[in-house]
Amino acid sequence: MRRFFAFVFVIASAAAARASLVETQTFTLQPGWNAIFLDVEPANPDPAAVFGSIPADSVWTWNGRQAGIDFVKDSTEVTIQRPGWLGFFPATTQYAFLSNLHAVRGNRAYLVKLGGSAPASLQVTGKPTVQPFGWVADSFNLVGFKADPAAPPTFTAFLSPSPAHIGQPVYTMTPAGTWRLVSASAETIQPGRAYWVYTRGASNYTGPIAISLPQAQFLEFGNTVSELDMGIINTTGSDSPVTATLLTSTAPVKLLYWQLAADGTQLWPVFPNPLSKTVKQRSEVVLRLGLDRASFASDRVESILEIKSSGQRWAIPIGASRNGAANAFGSGRLRALATGDRFAGLWIGIVSVNKVSLSQNAGATPLATNKSFDFRMLIHVSDSSSVNLLKEVIQMWQNGTLNPDKTVNTPGHFVLLSDDALVPTFQGASLRDGVPVGRRVSTAGYDFDGDKVAMTGSFGPPNTLTWTLSMPINFPTNPFRHKFHPDHDNLDALYVNTVAEAYPVTRNMSLIFSATDPSGATPPGWGDSVVGGTYRETIAGLHKNPIYVEGTFRLTRVALIGVLNQ
Repeated sequence: MRRFFAFVFVIASAAAARASLVETQTFTLQPGWNAIFLDVEPANPDPAAVFGSIPADSVWTWNGRQAGIDFVKDSTEVTIQRPGWLGFFPATTQYAFLSNLHAVRGNRAYLVKLGGSAPASLQVTGKPTVQPFGWVADSFNLVGFKADPAAPPTFTAFLSPSPAHIGQPVYTMTPAGTWRLVSASAETIQPGRAYWVYTRGASNYTGPIAISLPQAQFLEFGNTVSELDMGIINTTGSDSPVTATLLTSTAPVKLLYWQLAADGTQLWPVFPNPLSKTVKQRSEVVLRLGLDRASFASDRVESILEIKSSGQRWAIPIGASRNGAANAFGSGRLRALATGDRFAGLWIGIVSVNKVSLSQNAGATPLATNKSFDFRMLIHVSDSSSVNLLKEVIQMWQNGTLNPDKTVNTPGHFVLLSDDALVPTFQGASLRDGVPVGRRVSTAGYDFDGDKVAMTGSFGPPNTLTWTLSMPINFPTNPFRHKFHPDHDNLDALYVNTVAEAYPVTRNMSLIFSATDPSGATPPGWGDSVVGGTYRETIAGLHKNPIYVEGTFRLTRVALIGVLNQ
């Protein structure tokens, strides 16, 4: 008597495989019929590639939404004539021309008829799937379940939260290749095995624990997103402990997770491994996950987040990119910065001055103020790492160009301008009353001659940027200068040996970047899309003694455009 096929579920253990979002299912198939369930999406979905390593006579999958039947009781009969069945025959068989199964997908069940007289090992490698399958109401469905190999649940325990499935018949394939009714309370669900399960009425049931993701199949942060929510839903009538574990990867994702302290402070500690939670009965826990993108050791990091509870196992692919690295889930429209500065782009933020020295006493130490004085700051970092302070910036649109055959030569793109004289060269970036106009951002916190000031130093932690702003006595925004007031024309100082009415003002300013948020709650994206630290300034000319100022600053990258005034 033939033994039924064995199934092994492993993380791809080869060093080359562990670097990406893949797992490997291994099936030991016996001669004759085998019923398997794929948890992973094959890298190459061609049936000839998936099943080419074994002597398969045929492979079948059932599409219940096109079928008007329940299931095939005698699995030895050819099912190509039955509606809802898709079959694959290897090119070496006489039935190859009848094949209508053209792609093997994850989260689907397959019947594999193995030829010959010896068992065969089938390995399928690919990304884990999270998408639930669609149940066909009032019908048998050929499905498998995401059971925990270490603690598989009974059918009764797994299906009891679902009114559409509890108490309904379930069939499993015998070693002889026929179907038999399972004992729901005594038998356990085996991962990687397919079953016929009857569904009474409509259902979207996935198990005692359901997963809700913003992208349905995975958690992809790309190169800009810093926070994503994942919902863990307990469908049972009792509280369920849940563990979430980041599996080993050669380029792992460093996750943070959101917590609310007793005093209301929002905290982002490092994701513990594993993270344990208890989900109340028939309720949902939302895990807000963030990235420590500044700690990336490579342009692309990937991990698998394993969720286990109530005998169930979910494997969720997580990926993130730094500054335009390739996206594993799609090409996207990511900026290529292979040789550019990873901080390149436009940064806008707020400086909060909360300490000022006592100039009348010639004090040199800034003292705390009752209230802070805030002003906006604009900084541009180029692809070549040059840093400029801006007082205003305008976003415009550069039209693309076409080849003679009307294909795209260079695509259109946004541009950043600090020089107003360049505005007529480009198109507006948005519509206002049907007219394309540019988007302008400016600040009244400082002024200087020209459209930008070069800053000395390097942008981002743990560096420091310094620069000097000079306002001569005739500068329009010099605080002593009143252009239309006769008592502030400074003519007495120029032509008469008396005290001047206006003075030049010099501002020596610096930004000292911090590896952590000065407020104490370092958010996701800190050190990559959000930076901050200590602001210092020395003002000369407003008083006979210098005025020393101190505060904090926070800047957020709002555009990934590393060229200014192109």
